[in-house]
Amino acid sequence: MIIQSRPPEFIELTVKRQCQLLGVCRSQVYRVVKEQEFPLAEPILTLRDKHPTYGYRRVAAALGASPKACRTEMNRLGVKGGKPRRSPLRLPSHLAGASNLVRGIVPSGPGQIWASDVTEVRLYGGKRAFFAAVLDVFSREVVGSWVSLRNDTLLIKNALKEAVAQAGPAPGWIHHSDRGSGYVSHDFLAFVKSLKGISSFSDPGKPTQNAFIESFFKSFKTEEGDLDIYTDLADAERAVNDYLHLYNNERPHSALGMKAPIPFLKEYQNK
Repeated sequence: MIIQSRPPEFIELTVKRQCQLLGVCRSQVYRVVKEQEFPLAEPILTLRDKHPTYGYRRVAAALGASPKACRTEMNRLGVKGGKPRRSPLRLPSHLAGASNLVRGIVPSGPGQIWASDVTEVRLYGGKRAFFAAVLDVFSREVVGSWVSLRNDTLLIKNALKEAVAQAGPAPGWIHHSDRGSGYVSHDFLAFVKSLKGISSFSDPGKPTQNAFIESFFKSFKTEEGDLDIYTDLADAERAVNDYLHLYNNERPHSALGMKAPIPFLKEYQNK
């Protein structure tokens, strides 16, 4: 420091006063710069190549170094620990080549394309339930639904089973969904096939390709799901069923000329 090596004419000035004049912190005058005992950058980078999920504590343990020093060096290098994220382009092997079959297709009648998805509803005690819905893209009618405490394949199979029982689509109908684990499972794919349907999937990381069901769930959340915490599963089921009755029979839909799905469908069938 220049203060430590000051010339004799300034020797009478106190260190505090000189620091004030120079605009520096007094502690810097007495700071001793320690030389690092060994370079950490190369060992850290070598170790991280082998173990990319290691945080600074594991790096420090593996190198026998100070955790604080490893954290400082890793921050300087821009190296962070944590669980690596799987690439959205990495698909299950049995789905290799599976594609979006409804891109650019406008259905000409009901029962041709069904869109499915699952959302959460809140229960008391911090618990949650799961609401699966199947929506007819042509009429925007929710033709099948199910509410369960478990978000599993049985949930979405029950919703689709109800839809088939109610609407009875002709063979060759398309079931469209995202690539959630339930929808891409062998069990569910076989179930769709057994119902004479064809599975279609939106591209990885592209929720807009399943926009019809996403739009429905947004309406459900805004008008019902986010407004209350349900007592239990039975209470959630009642709320969902009440909303679906309102949605299908009374709620105007802009894409249907401000008609509700069921009145729109009846009008279409009477033409």
